Amino acid sequence: MQAKHWFIITLIMTAVIMGTVATINVALDPLWCFEHVHDANIRQLGFNERQQKTNRLYFTSEDYDTVLCGSSRSTYINPADIQGMKVFNYAVKGMMPSEYAGFIRFAADCSGKPLKRVILGLDYFGRMDFGTGMRNAEKQPGTYIDRTTAWSYRYATVLSFSGIDYSISNWTKLYRGKIRRDHYRRDRNAAVPRPYDREALEARTSHYVETIRKGESEHGTWLPDHERYNACLRQLRDEYPGVEWLVFVTPQPAPVFRALSESMGIDEYERWLRDVVDIFGTVTNFMTINPVTSDYLEHFSDTSHFLPETGRLMMDRITHPKNATNTGADGGFGITVTAENLDTHLEAVRQSLGRVPGGE
Repeated sequence: MQAKHWFIITLIMTAVIMGTVATINVALDPLWCFEHVHDANIRQLGFNERQQKTNRLYFTSEDYDTVLCGSSRSTYINPADIQGMKVFNYAVKGMMPSEYAGFIRFAADCSGKPLKRVILGLDYFGRMDFGTGMRNAEKQPGTYIDRTTAWSYRYATVLSFSGIDYSISNWTKLYRGKIRRDHYRRDRNAAVPRPYDREALEARTSHYVETIRKGESEHGTWLPDHERYNACLRQLRDEYPGVEWLVFVTPQPAPVFRALSESMGIDEYERWLRDVVDIFGTVTNFMTINPVTSDYLEHFSDTSHFLPETGRLMMDRITHPKNATNTGADGGFGITVTAENLDTHLEAVRQSLGRVPGGE
């Protein structure tokens, strides 16, 4: 009788514990497996963005006809700021061109209807560090898609003790005191930068510029692989011949761009732009010296990431190129580049950097 009594108590305690775990995990939903958004889960840490966004696509009723892909720089773009399109922002930290096809394919499958367009945010570091990104097999889309689509996955996240850890971490870092971390807004599917100090940003930018001039990247030594990079983009373009491609080059603070051109030579930048224009035909280039990148303390949250307000301006330039002018506070920000004006554009970039054609 005593053994039966303890068995019942153990069973009840287990049920209470698992019920509590399930309630917290479902309510706060740190892995984005459910639809609900409320005050206690509207702000979320992007601790595993590939998994979180893949879960959101698969388990929720997203309505979209356009997919935005890119690195962390593009995560700050609010889909609601892109007029006339229903956009799912699939950009994640460190996304490489080798990942684009798999994630876009999954987004097309989840949509249940053909995609109208893809917005592609390309950044210089993705090009120059492509070899490093290719070595990281964990970042391949199938790893996350297979996990999401496994029949037991959603139930496992509900009863997961690691989910409790994520929920507690999310609560302590985003809901107690001042917010000091980059995070996502669940209602927008867009990243929000942490508050930044202009003097600290200026100091960090100066330090970062010196790092670049030493020939170093975020991961150590630059490891480009131009041919494989281009092959990934061509394969992506050819897989979706009926899709409208809106391709843009993300901006860098002017001091960072200058340092890159000095460290690696402007020829690398020019080769990259020529390759991208050759593949897609039209590219909107924000990586130039212009009033926005020059006034980086006003438009960037750190040494590489632009503010959401800057992202809104970028999307307006891409979707309404006629709005772009060469005058005003944002004049020259976002130049539409094609094969016809490519040489003229590159010469203008050289002039703005103090270079002459054919020189370093």
